[in-house]
Amino acid sequence: MTVTLVTLLKRREGMSKADFVAYYETHHRRIGERVLAGWATRYVRRFLFPSDGEDQLCDADVVMEIDFPDAATRDACFAAMVDPGWWMLLETAAVFLIGEPLVGQIVEPLLFGSQTRLSPLAVLLGTAFWTLLWGPVGLVLAVPLTLAVVVMGQHIPRLEFLRILLGNEPVLEPQEQLYHQLLAGEAIEAAKEADRWTVSAVHPLAVVPDALDRVL
Repeated sequence: MTVTLVTLLKRREGMSKADFVAYYETHHRRIGERVLAGWATRYVRRFLFPSDGEDQLCDADVVMEIDFPDAATRDACFAAMVDPGWWMLLETAAVFLIGEPLVGQIVEPLLFGSQTRLSPLAVLLGTAFWTLLWGPVGLVLAVPLTLAVVVMGQHIPRLEFLRILLGNEPVLEPQEQLYHQLLAGEAIEAAKEADRWTVSAVHPLAVVPDALDRVL
C-alpha cells in the first residue's frame, strides 16, 4: 500500500517568492532526489502562489509530496537519513522483517487464543478472512467477530462444529480422552495423562479407575 508523506515548507523572511522557487529547485530538489533515490516512487513539489499575484508571506510556500511503496520503506529511508551507517537501517529492517511477523503470526495468536478461547489457527484464519472481506475494518474486528462465531456454536446445536473447529477447549472429557488412548494402545501417553490428573485438584483420582473400568 502506497504511503504518502506531505510536508509544508516556508521561505525565510526577506526572500522573494521567485528567489525561493529558484533556490529550492536548484538545491533542495537535487538533494531530495539523491537522498530519496531507490526509496521513493514519487517526489513532487507544489509551489503556492496568492490568487491576486502579489508577493506576500504565507503560512506555506511549497507542498512537498513523497510516495513510498509502504511504511517499512519509508521508515528505512528515514533511518538511512539519520544514520549514514548500516546499523540503524538494519535495526529498522529487522523490526519489519522479523519483529512484526513474529508478533503477528506467533505471539498475538497465542495470547489472543488463551484470553478469548480461540485457537491460534482460528485467530490467523479469522484475521485473514475478515480482512479479505472488509479490509482494515475487518482486521480490527477480526478477533471479536471470530469469537462471536464460536459463541454461536456454543448455543446453536447445528453450529456446534464451529466451536469445535475454532475454539481451544478440549473436545473430549478427561476420562473419555484416557479411554480412547487406552483403546488405541497408547499406554505411555495414557499413563502420563493419569499422572497429571493425580496431582490436579480439578480431576479427582476416581477418574482413572473409572476410565479403566469402562475399558475392561
